[in-house]
Amino acid sequence: MAGMNCGVVLGTISKYGITHSDHDGTPVASLTLAVTERWGDEDESVQYIPLEVRGRETQKLTDAGPGTLLLASGRWARRQRKSGWETVMAVRELDVLPTPVGVA
Repeated sequence: MAGMNCGVVLGTISKYGITHSDHDGTPVASLTLAVTERWGDEDESVQYIPLEVRGRETQKLTDAGPGTLLLASGRWARRQRKSGWETVMAVRELDVLPTPVGVA
C-alpha cells in the first residue's frame, strides 16, 4: 500500500513555545500556528496546528513572535507528551512572510 505524508500550512504564530537542543545538539523550536478559515461575511474558524522545527530552519525564527506570518511544509508526526499523544507537523521548510497591510 502506497501513501504520502506531507502538508503545507499558512498561518500566524499564536504561541511561540520553547527552543532547545536535542540529545545531539540539534536546535529544536516548538510553536503553534493559527490557521484562520473565513466564509460568509462574519463567520470564521481557527485551527491551531502544533509545529516542530529542527536544525537550520530554526534560525529563520530568530525575530519571529506571535502574529508573524509563516508558510511551513513538512510531514505529519505523532509525538508523546506528558498529557498523551499529539499530532504535529515536523517542518522541513519554513518561510517567514511579511504581514499583509491591514492584517493584524
